[in-house]
Amino acid sequence: MPGRNSWPVIGFAVAMLTVLIAQFMLDGPADTIAVVHWIQHGLIFGGGLGAGLALAGLRRMSQVRA
Repeated sequence: MPGRNSWPVIGFAVAMLTVLIAQFMLDGPADTIAVVHWIQHGLIFGGGLGAGLALAGLRRMSQVRA
């Protein structure tokens, strides 16, 4: 089980994998099927949101606690 401090890094990696899968593996079907195109947009948006949250968590963890 990963430590508590590793979850933002794992979250960032999962988010980036989601974006890469959505961008490259769904690119062909997205050109011909409209629903797949919108699913691709949703996955890219969700991956970006997840990456942003993970980076915010990493920044919060790096702050010095007073």
